[in-house]
Amino acid sequence: MPQWQRLEVGQHLYRVPKGPTNWWTVVVLEPSRTLVLQSSYGLLTTQGFDPRSDPLPRAYMGGIWGFHLRPAPGGRTRLVVRTRNRGLPRPFTRPFGLLLGEPVHFIMQTRQFHNLRGRVSADV
Repeated sequence: MPQWQRLEVGQHLYRVPKGPTNWWTVVVLEPSRTLVLQSSYGLLTTQGFDPRSDPLPRAYMGGIWGFHLRPAPGGRTRLVVRTRNRGLPRPFTRPFGLLLGEPVHFIMQTRQFHNLRGRVSADV
């Protein structure tokens, strides 16, 4: 997408609908190699925060989402996607993540790979 071709570390990428917690922050950027996004928000305030500089709220959810391009045999490229999540209080956030977060993320990621495959096949 043309509007995403000039990313910078610290830039917010807003989700839809736009709101106080609906963004990812670019935390690592190596053009044509690596993009790592981070999102964190307080559960009681629903306000986003930066865990690298802001104090952690008593109840929060946060995660990172990394996209890494790696050379593959035959001049091909492999896309490696990794995620990590954490939050407090664990007795609430852990079951929430397993029962809701993981299935939702799996469905979303599968759809993204399907769409990416269609775009790459159209360009070849």
